[in-house]
Parts: sequence; structure tokens; C-alpha cells
Amino acid sequence: MRRFIALSLPLWPTGRLRGPRAPSEDAPFALTRVTTGGERLYALNAAASRNGLTPGQALADAKALEPILKPAPAEPEGDRRALTGLARWCGRFSPWTAPDPGEPGLDGVLLEVTGCARLFNGEDRLIAELLEAVRGLGHEAYAAAAPTIGLAWGLARHRAPDH
Repeated sequence: MRRFIALSLPLWPTGRLRGPRAPSEDAPFALTRVTTGGERLYALNAAASRNGLTPGQALADAKALEPILKPAPAEPEGDRRALTGLARWCGRFSPWTAPDPGEPGLDGVLLEVTGCARLFNGEDRLIAELLEAVRGLGHEAYAAAAPTIGLAWGLARHRAPDH
């Protein structure tokens, strides 16, 4: 039976920032994009989400609700390139990996792991090592395994609140 792992990276666009653009973990931070409706929130860090801001919200409205919000321009192409690099890096866990560039918050990596679990002393250990490695890179990450990509994807993104 085939097995797939979906790795979910809910804060990928903001979490991948390093150096001078890196936001403080405690301060509300958002990446923005200019659309036909004006400048809108594209991706948020955990602090901004906790404070009730949402992707797609107008920046002016968000600043009215959260005056200390720090915005910066989004770089969706940079996000995709970096996600492709992370998918290649995940090749240490499976020979078949692919980036899953969804909307911000739905970003992730897909791995086909049929036959790979025995190399890690079981599927649970494979997932644990994958999560430990990705979190060690500084990313918030969740993962789930299933016999189909769609089921693994859904389980990784719609996990129980305490996982």
C-alpha cells in the first residue's frame, strides 16, 4: 500500500524570513500585497493571527485594529523558490518530494514514503524526525501520513487543537 506524508507549514511566508526583515515572534507582523482593492494582508505571523487579523484584510483596517502591526511587502515568488528548496532538502526522508505552494498558510511539502518507514524504524519515527528537522530550521510544522495525498494533506492542516 502506498503511503504519503504531507508537511504543513502554516507560517511559511513569515517564518522563512531571516536577517533584518525577520519579525519579532511577539510583535504582530504581516506581509502585504497590493491588489485592485488596495493593500491587503497576505500572510501573518502567529502574534498577528492571535490578535484577530486575517489574510485578505485591508491593511488600513488591520492597522486600525492593531496599531503596532509591522507590515512588509510579500514576495510570493521568493516563497515558492524557498519552498522548492525545502522540498529538495526533504529528499533525505524520501526520494519523491514536491512543494505544495498553496495560499499562505496552506504551504507545505508532499512526500511519497512507501517503503521508507523501515529506514527510520517506523512511520511514526519518520514523521517525528521530519518534524524535528524542519522545526530545527525554525519553521512551525505539522505532518500526517495517509494512503492518499489528499487525506495526508487534510490531516496535516486540520489537526486536533492540541497537536
